Amino acid sequence: MRRIIGEKACKLCVDLCQRLGDEYDGPYMVSTDHGKSALTFSGKKGSYTAVPTAEGLSIRDEKGAEIAFFDDIKDVTF
Repeated sequence: MRRIIGEKACKLCVDLCQRLGDEYDGPYMVSTDHGKSALTFSGKKGSYTAVPTAEGLSIRDEKGAEIAFFDDIKDVTF
């Protein structure tokens, strides 16, 4: 499992915003809930949360609905 922190987390936020058709506006925040990590970040069009799963990275909107899934980003933690 790759741990993404600091500059790499910021770069991931930029990349994810581009994939979502948005522009990273910062900041980002890492949180942990019941042992699971999540990366919350802001774009100009909204806020997003990236949640690692065994199959890839789930991206959720402000309401918690999954809006994208990237199976090319696996084995990461924040």
